[in-house]
Amino acid sequence: PYSGEWRKGAAIYREWHRKTFRPDIAEEPAWVKDIRAEVHIDMNPDTLDALVKAGVDPRQTLLYVASFRANQYDVNYPDYTPSEKLAPFMARAHALGFRVMLHVNYFGCDPKMPEYEHFRQWQFRHKYSGDLQWWEWPKGEFPTKFAYINVASPEWRKLFVGKMVELIKTTGADALHLDQTLCIFNDRNGLIGGMNSAEGNLLLHKEMKAALPHIALS
Repeated sequence: PYSGEWRKGAAIYREWHRKTFRPDIAEEPAWVKDIRAEVHIDMNPDTLDALVKAGVDPRQTLLYVASFRANQYDVNYPDYTPSEKLAPFMARAHALGFRVMLHVNYFGCDPKMPEYEHFRQWQFRHKYSGDLQWWEWPKGEFPTKFAYINVASPEWRKLFVGKMVELIKTTGADALHLDQTLCIFNDRNGLIGGMNSAEGNLLLHKEMKAALPHIALS
């Protein structure tokens, strides 16, 4: 009863954007075009078998693992040490044909971490008040607070890209979800190396693709 048009979805808007603004688009890994579903999942390998039993096609499915680190979710960035549970989960997922995406934060730095003292000089400040900008979530068993570091800082980009290269090397993940990249603020600190945060964000993506050309970025 349906025509092929229903399959397009967001592709309608993506194609319009590309025709209208002609952005310089990085090449995606070949497997991306086959993905038809994304499943948010924990690291229980039994869930993978349950998905297959339910009729999910692994070759068309991307598994999004948000809490994969030894640390709790959103705690202690930029430490991306994986949980010991990830390796057996990843092995089973790949054996079944799934692709796996891990959750990272592109500008998060926990004030409890040793990196913060150096990078606080590039922490975003509110464009009017000058207040330091944070993510804070005091509720729950593991309260979170981390600083927003302006990615126009070349030192931060070098640190982050290096950690992502090591993360992919260690885990064999297929994709990375760069959380909060929609947060592109006007920084009271001004330009860093002649760049604003939007330019720094764009350059980070380019540097990520150069370092990890076989990895899909969300």
